[in-house]
Amino acid sequence: MQNKEISFEDSLRQSQIPQQQKQSKKKTNNQDKQDKQVKFTDEEIKIIEMLTPQIKQQQQAIKIANGKLDFLFDGSRDVNLVKPYHEDGDENMYSKENITKRRKLKSDPDVIQSIEGFMSHYQFDINNKLIKENYLKTHIRLAYLLRKDIEEDREELKFLLLEDWEHDSKGNGFMTKADLFDSLFELVDTWTPDADKSEYIGFFELLEQKYKRQQDEKFEQLYYEIMES
Repeated sequence: MQNKEISFEDSLRQSQIPQQQKQSKKKTNNQDKQDKQVKFTDEEIKIIEMLTPQIKQQQQAIKIANGKLDFLFDGSRDVNLVKPYHEDGDENMYSKENITKRRKLKSDPDVIQSIEGFMSHYQFDINNKLIKENYLKTHIRLAYLLRKDIEEDREELKFLLLEDWEHDSKGNGFMTKADLFDSLFELVDTWTPDADKSEYIGFFELLEQKYKRQQDEKFEQLYYEIMES
């Protein structure tokens, strides 16, 4: 049987078939990807366009707040103050207007998200209970960030840590997630200068940054040294 002669053009045409098939598949795959992309309705697009400037404005406000709040974590914070910052209460924060603002902030979705994000640093057991040891292991790190004046006074530090535990656990011997949320809201509510949403969120952003820079092993050891003293 004689081999069928194939012209150069036929040979070239056949060699192009696999490539054409690949291109066809590629187009199909790209089309599939496009089909899978999220499609928004006109109403949803309008909402997104409306919210985008607000989101940018909020991000800018938080950025400004971060710069304003950075002094809280400065070791020389209290040097030129008549009273240490943590003792210098602002009576204006207890005005009817500010009390209302502070209560609203506790239920603000963005503030809630910030607090719940930081709650991940606390280790709950399988029953969703936070025991004393796990609370203190994290809390001691907050003390070193916000109360640098007592870093060397371990007796005072231990007293304050245990006092906070009794207050936050309400004497129950453990804390629930709701208890921890209340505790962290009280923390931000106490330390921020103003009843301002951007400051509350900014506080936890800064706290998160500072917390992550701390050495885990150092504070694990420090916890046992202080509690056993």
